[in-house]
Amino acid sequence: MLRINLLPPYIYDKQKKVRLGMLWAAIVAGALGLFLFWLITLNQKYSEQKDLQTKAEGLRTDYEKAESDIKSEENRRAQIEKRQVFIAAAQKYNDSWPAAMEMMRAVTADNILLKTMAFDAGRKTISLTGFAKTETDIVKWWMYLRNNYAGPDPALPFDNVAISLPKHPWPPAGTATAGANGLPGGFGGPGSGGGGSAGGASMASMATMSTFGGKGGSPGGGPGGPGGGAADAAVGPGVIEGRPGINFTASLVLKKALADGIATPAWGGGGAPAGPSGFGGPGISGPGGGGMPGSGGAPGSAGRMGN
Repeated sequence: MLRINLLPPYIYDKQKKVRLGMLWAAIVAGALGLFLFWLITLNQKYSEQKDLQTKAEGLRTDYEKAESDIKSEENRRAQIEKRQVFIAAAQKYNDSWPAAMEMMRAVTADNILLKTMAFDAGRKTISLTGFAKTETDIVKWWMYLRNNYAGPDPALPFDNVAISLPKHPWPPAGTATAGANGLPGGFGGPGSGGGGSAGGASMASMATMSTFGGKGGSPGGGPGGPGGGAADAAVGPGVIEGRPGINFTASLVLKKALADGIATPAWGGGGAPAGPSGFGGPGISGPGGGGMPGSGGAPGSAGRMGN
């Protein structure tokens, strides 16, 4: 059966308006709900990011503190390492001096009295002043050093040994013959700086004696040459405890610098002492110096001349 609506259209306008209002209300409510959901979501994300920021700032603070602690530790370690280097160098430096003294004690003849011992700035050259009863004793000691402790052999301690004696005229007054003073004449062999021939001057008349290359050299070839001698006041006749004798100077060049030539250890900008420069003054024997013949003194004690 067909239904026929005979009512005019405006009869339903109010009903349509209500439906339209409800639709818009639903749309607004949905939009508002979506907005609230989005706002809540944003607030959650903001809170999460804020927490992450707080954690990141905490981590940055921890990192900066750790970095500061690391730098402090590095500075502390640098100071410790600086002290370790200084202590190691100081030990090496200090230990080298007794070794040098003991070496000189081992190579010094019993009839030689060493008065002072000093090193140059590079600690490569040993300068000595000493005393002996006769020039012959000094010459024999020089020959002993030259033949046993100086030369090109790397196992030997010295490159060069030179001893200065008092000046003498040339040719000397009363020319000595071969074998005079118990020493052979004729020292003008290869490597000599102008030694005498057989029947010439004895070695005790030489002014300066030097190895200049070790065993290959001969006396007379040193600085000053025959008859030259040294003007040093430490060279010449002298008296110790009433016993006459001869003062001399010596220069020994080490193959290896004392303490490997390291810089003198210093801490806080202050320089360290240069090390021992003598054996205690005239009349006191150095290590190995001992007493002169007839003293009976022990090495390192006050040396007394024998009669």
